[in-house]
Amino acid sequence: MYHETFWVAVTAAAPVIALAAIVAFSDSTANASRMRQFQVDRPLWTFPDENRDLAQAKARTAAKLGGLVALLCVCNTTLQAVVLAFSLTGLASHVDEMPPVVAIAAEVAGIAALAGGAVVAATCRSWVDDMMALSIQVPDTSHSRQRD
Repeated sequence: MYHETFWVAVTAAAPVIALAAIVAFSDSTANASRMRQFQVDRPLWTFPDENRDLAQAKARTAAKLGGLVALLCVCNTTLQAVVLAFSLTGLASHVDEMPPVVAIAAEVAGIAALAGGAVVAATCRSWVDDMMALSIQVPDTSHSRQRD
């Protein structure tokens, strides 16, 4: 049995999910760039001793998570393009080109990946803000060190 209405819905949903994944990719790369810039602008030695290890651990973890989110976004966009291709082909030929359960799983997985990526991105942004706050507590003594 051919499911035309279902494939119309999938054809509408796949590009929306893919666009959201592209925006999430942009956000995750911006977060990674912000982390790198933060590390350049405020070297880890500006942290109080009790916060230095925490800052280094968060910086490493945020960099890894940012890369993971970016990879997840690329995979999600690719998956949505494949589902869109099958749904458009099915609409054109009036045949279910893939089992509907596969399309359902792909769309739900795409939304779950976006939600997970959003949580990770928000956590990494929070870590950067925390590290900026911690580093500001130590006065910049680089000028006095240079004069000595």
